[in-house]
Amino acid sequence: MSNNKAEIPNQKRRRMFASFINQEHQQAVLDDVLRVIPAHHQHKLFLFLGMMDSTIAEGYSEENNNDN
Repeated sequence: MSNNKAEIPNQKRRRMFASFINQEHQQAVLDDVLRVIPAHHQHKLFLFLGMMDSTIAEGYSEENNNDN
């Protein structure tokens, strides 16, 4: 089975979206998103983003478990 793990540091690929301009821009976009999501649902966004970050870096855990 092929290893689909992404190389996050120094990875040079075309992306669907541009990166943030700076930390202030990143915070402003996050603030805008959180402003429209009810507070009692915001944890779902953070859970999704954290899991997506791990999946991009490590691949799907199901695929990793089958490599043994």
